Amino acid sequence: MENNSIVASKDTINLDMFTGASEDIYGDLNIDEEDELEAQYELLKQHKDNNSVLWGIVSGVDVDTTSRFVIVTVYWNNTRILIHENEYFEKTFNFGYDFDELSTSEKLDKKVRSARYNIGSKCPFIIKEVGKLPITSGYYSGEDEIVAVASRKQALAKIRDKYFIHKYSDNPITVLVNAKAKANVLYVCETYVTVECLGVETRIDAYNLNERYVSNCMDFVKVGDVIKVRVKKEPRINGDEVYLSVSGRLNNGSRSINALRVGGSYLGEVESFNKVKRLYTIRLKSGIVVSVLEKGVQGHMELNAGDRAAVLITDIKPEGYAFGMAMKI
Repeated sequence: MENNSIVASKDTINLDMFTGASEDIYGDLNIDEEDELEAQYELLKQHKDNNSVLWGIVSGVDVDTTSRFVIVTVYWNNTRILIHENEYFEKTFNFGYDFDELSTSEKLDKKVRSARYNIGSKCPFIIKEVGKLPITSGYYSGEDEIVAVASRKQALAKIRDKYFIHKYSDNPITVLVNAKAKANVLYVCETYVTVECLGVETRIDAYNLNERYVSNCMDFVKVGDVIKVRVKKEPRINGDEVYLSVSGRLNNGSRSINALRVGGSYLGEVESFNKVKRLYTIRLKSGIVVSVLEKGVQGHMELNAGDRAAVLITDIKPEGYAFGMAMKI
């Protein structure tokens, strides 16, 4: 029986099968602008008919003044691709727990802000409609000679269908824990980044982004970057939805963590303190990061960034996390 599983130690998941963003459809031919537009129009229609997944760059966010919905603009081969908010945001996207309680205007503002965070990111899409010559009405009106309307949600679903067990699949592929992949950075703040990986939107916290300590994600990555990651846990699949947990590929905590023992004491240095979680991050001399709750600090001296500390390991998680108690020395 053929094994279609991805082997973490050998294979890197590759999305190159979804091409289109850099196609040179004209070559070195010397053709006039009208022929060039016709060729581009026919190419777009061909991709529409083939239900192809293409990749462009999120370049703008607008609001239709009449209908009051968000329109995301993606550029592909110098063509404006427009994506309606209902075809851009995944249904699992979290606008906040109080979203349903907001007014229509407040909801619109939140959608606009959420879309703007993605400007500069790589965006997969499937073309749904193609218009030729200037269009004077509707939310895709403009001066462009060619404009296309697309769906990001359908593109992400198609990518997920390739890499994950699916209820309609006769030959499922399973993404294994520790499998390597590439992720497109969609949003960056100080404490975490949001990425799209294998058709799934997921989050990577600062402490999981790299083997080096990352105090501010904005100093390490930016929107539009493609980073290497590894799968942390077995993907959870619920119908057509997939929940994926990944970390920076270079974060090999699960491997180096084997040097620790519960009950052992080790020398480290305080990296930071999370005021919300009341949690210290301490890096041991071996490079392993240990989390220590504020109530787990022993002795009569409080800990500050840069302090040396003796750390007693109290728990080690299979995912590569260590917890302990600490005392300033």
